[in-house]
Amino acid sequence: MILFVVGNNHAIAAQAVNRYNTAGEDKNYNLNGNSSHPANLAVSWANKLANALKMKLTLSDACNTNEEIRDSINNWINSVSRRLTPDEIFIIAGWNDTNNTDEVDIRNYHIYLDQLQIKHIFFSTYIKLAIDYNFRDAYVDWTYIDHIRNKNMNTVIMSDTYYGADAHAEWANYLLNHIVKNSML
Repeated sequence: MILFVVGNNHAIAAQAVNRYNTAGEDKNYNLNGNSSHPANLAVSWANKLANALKMKLTLSDACNTNEEIRDSINNWINSVSRRLTPDEIFIIAGWNDTNNTDEVDIRNYHIYLDQLQIKHIFFSTYIKLAIDYNFRDAYVDWTYIDHIRNKNMNTVIMSDTYYGADAHAEWANYLLNHIVKNSML
């Protein structure tokens, strides 16, 4: 089974252990563009969760908009659809700030993935969705930022925006508990 994770710079563990938002900012990895820096990837919640679930991880490049997140998922699904069945795919998407149109699109995208029978979890990075819709177990109760702040975790020294390895471990644990509690796999 493959875990596909997509989201913004928080999803790729920007600055978790070094000053780089992306691998492309480090001259040693500048061909890697917007992908996670290898040192940050090692402590990312995505990597920790994949290891706990004993899954292979595919981590998308950082996405700046919700449209980029949807496109990234669609492109990845299209690239693996000939060799993987829906029961071999698990997607986790961390959505950016949303407006009413985005929220309807996210709901419709959830319905689309359900129709494809692809297991998935959605969460909001900053602000919880306000849409009145029951995503069942496919949407977690906390936003990434609210959960981390509720656990009294601080941002990394070089940033007032990003969190370190301890916060990534906490979010991975939160998602793992959600997956187990809801028998998602």
